[in-house]
Amino acid sequence: MRAVTWKDEPDEHDFPAATAYLSLLLPDDDVASVVETLRSAEIMHQKAKDILRASQLTMLPPDNPHVATDLAKVKDGKP
Repeated sequence: MRAVTWKDEPDEHDFPAATAYLSLLLPDDDVASVVETLRSAEIMHQKAKDILRASQLTMLPPDNPHVATDLAKVKDGKP
């Protein structure tokens, strides 16, 4: 398998997605503050397996449409 190429910056649509998720966990005032902090935060790189372990989530299967799209990007060498 080809090495994964990560983007240098998050996509703009990542912030509304973070807002939607965090609004399920935190009060609105805290969500706005956390998302603003995320916008200015330095990018950190972590291994996917470690993120999955920390989140205690199971991996989605390779045939999941979103996973399949991302795997195709990796195969094509796209960030």
